Amino acid sequence: MDYRNILATGFLLLCGAVFVHSLKSANAFPQGPNVSMGSNPIESWAGVTPGSSTWITIDTMQNDFIITDIFAHTHASDCNVALATQNTNSTTPLLYSGRVVINHNWAYQLENSFKSGIKIEAGETLYLYHSCQGGLRYNISGYYTH
Repeated sequence: MDYRNILATGFLLLCGAVFVHSLKSANAFPQGPNVSMGSNPIESWAGVTPGSSTWITIDTMQNDFIITDIFAHTHASDCNVALATQNTNSTTPLLYSGRVVINHNWAYQLENSFKSGIKIEAGETLYLYHSCQGGLRYNISGYYTH
């Protein structure tokens, strides 16, 4: 066997070894939706609320749920928005509370993306409260988790 064939074979083996060594192993981190919850465990709720201050029932969670984003838009200048798991009174422990402010387009809106999310336990009901005169458009999104 010629020395060039031996060198070529050695080079091919070296290339194969470098390629295999460069492959990274897959790691499953808990950030984001879990694949074991189905192909798309992402959920969102959107709607328009009545024209006065009120509590709105969003949904009762079947599994643990992480809220990642909330968006609200209104034409009222003085408006507060809150998320809670109870709607019994104004002293309810709130999961989130925010004020609708004017943006660069002179529209009143609230927009928040949570880095770690807000967890809602399975079996709890999510409520949205607003104090907007003239109603509120909202969108709440997130994903189911274990």
